[in-house]
Order: sequence, then C-alpha cells, then structure tokens
Amino acid sequence: MKKDEFISVHDKNQALVQYLWRIVLFESIAIVALAFAFFSIKDTTVVKVELPSKLIYKHTPVVVAGIKGANNTYYRMWGNEIALGISNFTTEEFPKKMEALKMMMRPSQFARKEQKFNEFLGEIEGNLISQKFTTIQAELTNVVKEDNDIISSAVFITSGIAEQTVGRDKFKKECSYSVDLKYVRGVIYVEDFGSDCF
Repeated sequence: MKKDEFISVHDKNQALVQYLWRIVLFESIAIVALAFAFFSIKDTTVVKVELPSKLIYKHTPVVVAGIKGANNTYYRMWGNEIALGISNFTTEEFPKKMEALKMMMRPSQFARKEQKFNEFLGEIEGNLISQKFTTIQAELTNVVKEDNDIISSAVFITSGIAEQTVGRDKFKKECSYSVDLKYVRGVIYVEDFGSDCF
C-alpha cells in the first residue's frame, strides 16, 4: 500500500467517524426531547371512552378516566356496581361477594378493616341472612375534585328497600349502602364500605 493510499483510507475513516458522531449526537438530542415531551403529557393524558351502562343510565354515558382521576359517571357506575353486588345475596354466595369486594380494596386499607370485614361476614353467615335490595335513590357525596372536574375520591350512597330473610323470618325495611371510592394512578379502589341494613 502506498503512502497516498494509506492517507486516503485514513481520511475516509476519519470522515466516517465524524459523520457517525454527528448522528449519535442528533439521536441523543432527539431522545432527550422525546423524554421531556413524554413526562409533560403523561399526567395530562385522558382517555375518553363511551360505555353502555344498563345499571343506572337510560342513555349511553360518557366515561372519562385518566391517571389522576375520573368523571362523575365513572364513579357512579362503579359505586352502583359494587353496592348492587354486595346488597343482593344469599347466605351461600355472600362469602364470594365479600371476597370480590376485598380484591377491590387497597391492601393497606383492607389490613385496617379486616376485623370489621370478618365480623360482618360472620354475622351474615351466622344468622343465615339473604337479601334483595331495590335502589330508590343514589348519589355521590364527599367529592374531592382535581383539575377539569376530574374526581380523585368520592363516597357513593344508595338508598332503597331491603327485603331480608333471616332464618325463616322475612323483613322489609328502608336502608342504605355506602361505598368509599378512591382513584389511585389509573385504578379505582374501595377504601371503605358500610350499611345500616343490618
């Protein structure tokens, strides 16, 4: 190889390295810009979904849910689903319904409420209670709002008529159920529940 050929190959390789460094620098700047863009929009991204709800609405509701919270419709729909789930039961199926409720609770909250939870379950099973609950009125209370009317927590209260069977005796009374809901990073949790039906 002649000296001129060596210098030519060396210059060519040096030019190629400079070109590759420019590409790496440009890609690094693009990655940093995309990272900043992602972090700036991730908290403001909202998914808008239309869902038919046969539970509480005559017309198809618009449900809005994001990272920080959800709209009123979303809370009412979940509150109604949970309240109806735990208020209509037979003695045999009640433990499964309570297990489903337990799975919707945050572990830290369930640890605090476990004794109350077990007492309630024991009372229903011990007294052979069955119930059919008919909703008369439902509302959201203690609503904590974030930006753009997005709700981060609320209490869903449903009032109605409970037709109870305790052993062989039948009773009918007005009572209510409450479900405390909290939205944490895109997931809705049950913080607490209660009823004056028992």
